[in-house]
Amino acid sequence: MFTIGDLKFDIQAAVLDAFIDEDDYSVNWGLEITGRKRELFGGYWQPSAYSEVLFKTAPYEVQSWKEIAGRVISWDECYDEEQEGYHAALYTFEHEGIYDSRLEIIALLDGSLGVKWRAKCDVFWNEQYSGDLDLVIETPICFKGVLLGNRSQEEAHAMFAKAFDPRGFSFTTTDSGVSLFVPVQK
Repeated sequence: MFTIGDLKFDIQAAVLDAFIDEDDYSVNWGLEITGRKRELFGGYWQPSAYSEVLFKTAPYEVQSWKEIAGRVISWDECYDEEQEGYHAALYTFEHEGIYDSRLEIIALLDGSLGVKWRAKCDVFWNEQYSGDLDLVIETPICFKGVLLGNRSQEEAHAMFAKAFDPRGFSFTTTDSGVSLFVPVQK
């Protein structure tokens, strides 16, 4: 479920990913949740709520993406001074910051993870759908993997090993050639 005010959207995709900071090898976790396109008010809406760095973990703090279950991330203001950008944003027609936010990563009965997200957002469409709208998202999420940029397999493995135990992960690349470590399916 992806709701903006009283507008409901089915979920098209909900993806968690991570990347390793080259300076301190911390793991930066990102999230993107995209609603299915709908025709509304004579146009098409396809909202996407996202955060490139939702939270960070120290190297070796977690060894499985499932260990982040139970984590709660909250913020009041949409702008993050440390990142010099939005904590998270909503894209409908423009990118607008998400604020008064509480996002919880939950363990689901099937062993996967999900998200419960309550926040405020702005879309600036018309008087009814302008600012201070409730944003509610509840959905399972899939883990894309740990992105390591355009590195060779050897370089990516060396960097990955500074933050995670490589056992339980396999190396691949995305369609655009970005190095990626994904969990081995058991």
